Amino acid sequence: RTQVAIIWTGARSKRRFKGDKLNAGALSTNMFVSRHYGIPILSFYHAEDYYADNGGKYIDMWTRDGHHPDWRTHAYFADMVVRWFNVELRALETCELDQQTVDRANQIKPLLNEASKLDLTEDISWLPPIDKKFDVHDLGTCLFPLASHLARSPGPDSPRNTPHPAWSLYEDRPGKPGWIGNTTGEWITFPVKFGQKPLLLVSILRSYEKQGMVEVKLETQSVQTPLGILTGLWEDHRMKESGTWNKVYTTHSNRNKIPAGMEGASANFS
Repeated sequence: RTQVAIIWTGARSKRRFKGDKLNAGALSTNMFVSRHYGIPILSFYHAEDYYADNGGKYIDMWTRDGHHPDWRTHAYFADMVVRWFNVELRALETCELDQQTVDRANQIKPLLNEASKLDLTEDISWLPPIDKKFDVHDLGTCLFPLASHLARSPGPDSPRNTPHPAWSLYEDRPGKPGWIGNTTGEWITFPVKFGQKPLLLVSILRSYEKQGMVEVKLETQSVQTPLGILTGLWEDHRMKESGTWNKVYTTHSNRNKIPAGMEGASANFS
């Protein structure tokens, strides 16, 4: 079973200082969400305050300006999670159970729950929104895709390369596989399938150099739908990080819509 936890940091538009109250009010909102979904929440924000109140400096725990910290802050995140695990394990170990309690627990027969009436392949069954009027599909997420193509674990329908080959599936760096194009003019095709509310998510690597652009289109036997251009270079020249960037296409996108009623198709990139 996967354990999910929220590490709350507060908004990061500038460096912290003592008494700044940096967006601290948002913690109550996040705690409300965590209670709704039954997810533990760990406050890195308050850990920073505790460290600073005991002689440390805020800059030791978050060394950069802006939203994305460096490796040292990620190490502090890991320390928080490990300490949380240790605290919970210590609480379990201190539980005193006499033999009578253990024997009684061993005699209890398990109760079989009735079969769930929920459609467990429907996202809303797993992500019930706090606002009942909210459509979870508007989030641009899909927990149970009808088709997927992952570079780390390509399926039997996932392409390996194109005939010439302008596109190939390989690792340009160890542990970093992807469908990589080295020239123009050739399309690579991924078979896709949509449900009642079509959604297509494309993940690409974006960086500040040595990246190109790719044209995207959906195609059936009778219809071609252009979905526009994806750019691998950051538009903001201040961005100096390489990272994965996701583009979501739906039937109600402002631009580059997926046609309603489209079930089987191919996603093509060139």
